[in-house]
Amino acid sequence: MSRRASALAAIALALAVVGSSPLASADNHPRPTTHWLSLINETHAEPTGMSVVIVPPIYGSKVAMADDRAWLTGGSPIRDHPGVRAAQEATAYWAWAIERFRTDHGWTHLQKLTYTVRVLGVDATPDDLQRAHIVVTTAMIGDPSPSLFHLGLGAPTFPNPIFRVTNQGMRRCTVWNTGAGNRSGESHVVRLRNLIIHEFGHCLAVGHTGTSLGLNHNSRSYGTFDSHPTDVMSAVLGDRRQCISNINVQSLAVGYDWLRTGTTWRDHPGETFILKDDYRTACMPDSMKRF
Repeated sequence: MSRRASALAAIALALAVVGSSPLASADNHPRPTTHWLSLINETHAEPTGMSVVIVPPIYGSKVAMADDRAWLTGGSPIRDHPGVRAAQEATAYWAWAIERFRTDHGWTHLQKLTYTVRVLGVDATPDDLQRAHIVVTTAMIGDPSPSLFHLGLGAPTFPNPIFRVTNQGMRRCTVWNTGAGNRSGESHVVRLRNLIIHEFGHCLAVGHTGTSLGLNHNSRSYGTFDSHPTDVMSAVLGDRRQCISNINVQSLAVGYDWLRTGTTWRDHPGETFILKDDYRTACMPDSMKRF
């Protein structure tokens, strides 16, 4: 082979490797001034065909449930409950966003990350709840209030070892949101929808793109990075429907990279980066709105 042919072959190989890598948008030396950082949570051991069960929420809102009683007359007070619809919208949006960015970035292995969503008391039974890979629950009051308190969790369910095997991947995860109050001007249900997007993202394995309470957003190797001011995995807002970003789905592409070969579960580097100039969101189409 001539030198020219050898050089062309080397370039072709390099492009093939870069094109297949979930880290293609970041260089080898991410910097806080030029990159966003996303952490990666624990991934599921068996992420294909997962079961998600929404537990009808303990959720109260004068605006959503007393002033507007359509949910009581729509045919199913469970299915039409505003909190249930917020959870259905959030979980359906994640599936849509994964498919959208999977196609845009060539992350073909994410087609193996799939789940079916059911609602307890509508199309899910207690047995379905017991076997679910992800359970979504809520207990909160969603009306405007002078004080605001919200607490969310999306984490592997403890202590039952049946559902989680250490260092072999997550078996079961619980989404939990609780609290009271909305800020003036916020929608009565939108904040709950955004909270569920955030915590359900954690249960899929998406990590933070920022921190709250003034804590540092740290990389294992590259120092402290800026917290993204609006990313749904950084700051949960209630004045609009927040949008899922490419770095959110990139964290799944890196975390589930072992799905490329179809092998058994493997751990991941715990973080991924994207150039700030390459950051994009894919907002949910209006046709997916549930409230």
